Amino acid sequence: MSAKQRLNRYLRGLLLGETDLPQACDVSLEYPQKEVCVLLEGMGAPRDVTGLHAVACAVPFTYCIGLDRSEESQRVQGKRIWLAFRENQGLHNLLGKVELRLSTTLPIEDRLICLFRAVKCENYCISRHQLYAHWSFNRYSEWKKRKKNDVRVSALDVRCNEVTFICPRPVVLVCLVDGACGNVFPMNLLGSIGGGYFAFALNSKRQAAPNVRRLGRLAISSVPLTRASVVRQLGENHYRESICWDQLPFSTKRSSGLSIPVPDFAIRVQELQVLQERPLGSHTCFLAQIVGEQTHSAEPEFHMIHGFYAAYRRDHSQAGLVWEGRSDLQLQRVNK
Repeated sequence: MSAKQRLNRYLRGLLLGETDLPQACDVSLEYPQKEVCVLLEGMGAPRDVTGLHAVACAVPFTYCIGLDRSEESQRVQGKRIWLAFRENQGLHNLLGKVELRLSTTLPIEDRLICLFRAVKCENYCISRHQLYAHWSFNRYSEWKKRKKNDVRVSALDVRCNEVTFICPRPVVLVCLVDGACGNVFPMNLLGSIGGGYFAFALNSKRQAAPNVRRLGRLAISSVPLTRASVVRQLGENHYRESICWDQLPFSTKRSSGLSIPVPDFAIRVQELQVLQERPLGSHTCFLAQIVGEQTHSAEPEFHMIHGFYAAYRRDHSQAGLVWEGRSDLQLQRVNK
């Protein structure tokens, strides 16, 4: 290690202390996770949207939230709305919040699918001076990598990602079938939005997005944390149009409805039919209908949380956290 690298490590340790964790930390949780609740506030009484929202785009940071169409169509417009991330137990501490501005609505039957742009956010997991220290190191890191990045990420987008991953996000494997070939790749920008509908986001510049657009049907599989290394190996498949099934490092079985090959270690499988898509920036948001669901076991599932919440979680003596020293590049390979 060079003298410059040793100095950088010393300064990081001095300024960040025990909060110097990877941005992406792995955790094993039962479904649905009950550690953190996400509340939509500013439209009367707060409503729990923990299982009714998804990240629709990372740049600019956008959320997809499902609401009841009959009740909410007139109450969303012009409101100051925010998402509050709170502990689901204990003191129910406020861990972070994101202020939202309505971008557009997508009425579907009895659901109102709303796309909200983030306009401001606050993070309360670690101290203010630690946050500023992290942001300073991250800005320097981004400056060094500025020629390699194909998307410029604003400070707001970075901070919204930090707050969003306070809520543990499942990491799944997406399976597509195209004749004798297909593809399998990881994804963690996804979620149910109620009424049997589902939303997910894929990088607009990767091959996975046009493949989903062309095929229109997919199966997503939740997986155990013990398979995390296998999941990350498949991150490169976001760049590929197809793979051969015999290239996979595991065997597969067929989903019961759409007969799509899925991992033999899948815990839950949801089969989706894409209804529409909307390019939003760095990512394309897909709206789909759940056409089938199978549960194969009740074991805990692979989730991801941000390092800031990992530090808070550790300091508040909650068990079960597993983290590894991974680079930002490895985070991006999963967070497509």
